[in-house]
Amino acid sequence: MIRKKAFLIVALLPVVAIAGYVLYLWTYTIHDSVYEGTKYGFTIGEDKADAHMNLLEWRKSHPEFILITYAKVDGHDQEQLVKLSLEFEDLQKYNQWRVHLNGEMGGSNSIRLTFENDSLKNIYRHRQYYELP
Repeated sequence: MIRKKAFLIVALLPVVAIAGYVLYLWTYTIHDSVYEGTKYGFTIGEDKADAHMNLLEWRKSHPEFILITYAKVDGHDQEQLVKLSLEFEDLQKYNQWRVHLNGEMGGSNSIRLTFENDSLKNIYRHRQYYELP
C-alpha cells in the first residue's frame, strides 16, 4: 500500500509542477491594448508633450527603463531600432514610443505608445516572462 502511494506521488509530481508553471505564466502575462480612457499614467487623446511629461513621471518609479522606437534611419528603407533619449526634441518626431521597462537586459516587458496627428491613439502593454519557440 505504501509503495502505491509513493509511486502515485512520484508520478503526479511532474504533472503538478508543469501545471503550476503554466498557471504562473498565464497569471503574469499581459497583452493589454487601450483605445480610450487612461492606463499606466497615459491618457488617450493627450498630445506628445503631455505624454512626455508622463514618461518623466514613469522614470521616477522605473529608473532602469529605456525608450526605443523603430524608424527609418539614414534613408534606409528598412526600419531600424533606435534608442532614444528622454529629451522631448528627440521624441516628438516619432509616432511610436516603446518603453522597455527592463532596460538593456531586454525581456518582454514594455509599454508602446502610438500617436496619430500628435495625439495619443493607443496604449499597448506587453509582459511575458518566457520565450516562445
